[in-house]
Amino acid sequence: MCDEQLATLLLSHATTLNKTLISGHPGATQKQEEAKFDATPHFQLARQGVDPREYVLNVLRERLETETASGRFLSVTESDLLEEINRGLSEAEWQRYHELIQKRQAEQLSEYERSELEATANQLEQFNGHRMECLAKLATLRNTTLSKLMDQLGIKAPPVI
Repeated sequence: MCDEQLATLLLSHATTLNKTLISGHPGATQKQEEAKFDATPHFQLARQGVDPREYVLNVLRERLETETASGRFLSVTESDLLEEINRGLSEAEWQRYHELIQKRQAEQLSEYERSELEATANQLEQFNGHRMECLAKLATLRNTTLSKLMDQLGIKAPPVI
């Protein structure tokens, strides 16, 4: 699979996951929807009490320390791209997002909360799209493939649901 296909697959999956989390999957039972959500890497991290942004930051720090120890230093462009790759929701925003998802699963969302959830999901989709663009630029800058770069940074493609 080429880098462009991988990026398209990841973006498509992120879009599908966000839409499923908001509106549910046609024909799926509530338990099936919850099982799908429970299986997402982000939810697994949250369930373990790990902030996904902090996790990504720690992985990037570890990689940076390894590269620095091996004599490789980051250029300003690489540093800027890594900062953009790590950009996302704050801890409080993630917490609110999960509260809204739980309310949706319990079918207790108000119209205002539904629009808030949709707005947050759209924001996440934009972050993920921008993140993929930055990853592709960084892969090009480092003369490697997107999939190899993601492996180096410890970023895993979400499971296909």
